[in-house]
Amino acid sequence: MKQQLGISGRVKQLSTLSRKMAEKQLTRKRIEDIIRASELLSTPFVTT
Repeated sequence: MKQQLGISGRVKQLSTLSRKMAEKQLTRKRIEDIIRASELLSTPFVTT
């Protein structure tokens, strides 16, 4: 998530995160897509 927003280090304040999001003009849908993608990438790929 931080990588997508171009944030380095830890985000201590929510305002920092929301300002970055506003700069990138991320919509709620886009944020959900980013989160979903990161969840998919973090789970091991299992073939059945």
